[in-house]
Amino acid sequence: MTDLLQSARMFEASSKTQRACAYLQDLAQGKDPDESGMKTLAWVGNLLPQVDWGYSGKLKEQASNELPFEATCARPAFFASLVKLRKRFHAAGMESEGDVAEFLGALYAFLLSGGQDPDSRSALGTERMDIAATFLYELAHGILRRYGSRMPERPNLLGV
Repeated sequence: MTDLLQSARMFEASSKTQRACAYLQDLAQGKDPDESGMKTLAWVGNLLPQVDWGYSGKLKEQASNELPFEATCARPAFFASLVKLRKRFHAAGMESEGDVAEFLGALYAFLLSGGQDPDSRSALGTERMDIAATFLYELAHGILRRYGSRMPERPNLLGV
């Protein structure tokens, strides 16, 4: 039963991160998120700074008691996603680790604001908003790939 609950929590983290990716794509096209979208962005904004060992900013109050567990489990997918996007970071002028950390800090601030903070929105800009959406996409799928295989097998109800 514990594995099922853990897998369910990671599926939640993956699906919310995927939805946040979609909201970032909408924001890049000038569409503002609805209330549900703002809550999803803020939830992911609470998750990511806990995943990121290099983040030195202040953390907001935890959205849920499960967040540290989800953050710990998502960490391998988080760093794998950063490595996957290395070329995109360089192409966007983020040459050093500090540049990427600055980008992530702006992303976290933007997400925590539910997509409403104009300063972090302008710090990201359209190109970096697209990179942020791609990063969240890779992260969501990395979490799903890692924990989707741990889901219990579906029983063969048809006997085929």
